[in-house]
Amino acid sequence: MKMILTKAPALEPVSIARIKAGLDTCTPRDDTLLSCLVTAARVVLEARTGLVFLPQTWTLHYDGPWDDAGLALPITPVRKLLSATLHGAAGASVTVKRGRIRLAANGTGQRLVFDDVGLKEAGLMEAGRRAAVLEVDVAAGLADRPSDLPAALRQAVADLAVHWFTSRQTVAFGDQAVAVPEAIARSVAPFATHTLH
Repeated sequence: MKMILTKAPALEPVSIARIKAGLDTCTPRDDTLLSCLVTAARVVLEARTGLVFLPQTWTLHYDGPWDDAGLALPITPVRKLLSATLHGAAGASVTVKRGRIRLAANGTGQRLVFDDVGLKEAGLMEAGRRAAVLEVDVAAGLADRPSDLPAALRQAVADLAVHWFTSRQTVAFGDQAVAVPEAIARSVAPFATHTLH
């Protein structure tokens, strides 16, 4: 499974002006750092909650084979399926037509489900199981605008960015987990996707 962000949110959950209003010492030279910290805080809290806060588009690559239960989506909420293409091992590809692939939801989250029409003919079926790489473009996002995002999530992004700015600690290196202060972690816990289904 590979995920590629193809379009980032146009705006962040909180403005630099809001962050600066909560800081005692801050100069215009700090704006670039604060902007990076706000983006990093959003990304970390999105990962922690399993939610995509604001509109963004992703390309998802699934390696087959897979079965009739469909494929779990690694991000939520997905608002729209933009396109889907199946690439077979022998080089055959087929664009999955609208209506033959759909978003579905169950108790564990959103899934992609599609029928087998045309897949056998395209050489993308093996022994009754789908054997291909599925490339899917999706649009996701919990809220259309920062002001539509729950206030607790906006505040958590602001608090985490301020925490990193004032503590000036290393945020992360390589594949190390990013530490989130306990109070901030508690404030976003109710939004974790396992509690939303």
